[in-house]
Amino acid sequence: IVNVARGGLLDYDSVLAGLQSGRIGGLGLDVQWTEPFDPKDPVAQFDNVVLTPHIAGVTRPSYDAMGRFVASQTRRLLQGLPPVTAKNCAADGTITPASL
Repeated sequence: IVNVARGGLLDYDSVLAGLQSGRIGGLGLDVQWTEPFDPKDPVAQFDNVVLTPHIAGVTRPSYDAMGRFVASQTRRLLQGLPPVTAKNCAADGTITPASL
């Protein structure tokens, strides 16, 4: 199991039970149930568990990519086009605050 989204997506007790029983063969978490995660937590004691701090996106390449994406979406808006991340736009492409 790999979770890089939100710690609460996985049920802690179920994950722990799965690790203890061997039903979960491995666990990789970039997010945990609590922050900061206690290194003495039972989940952290398994050899098949990899824990990383929730900073995977804190790199120069990811910041550069975010900047390029924001700039490209701003250009689209200035051209009268909806951003690619808009949802629930009207059929004519009309953008409202609710569609962003």
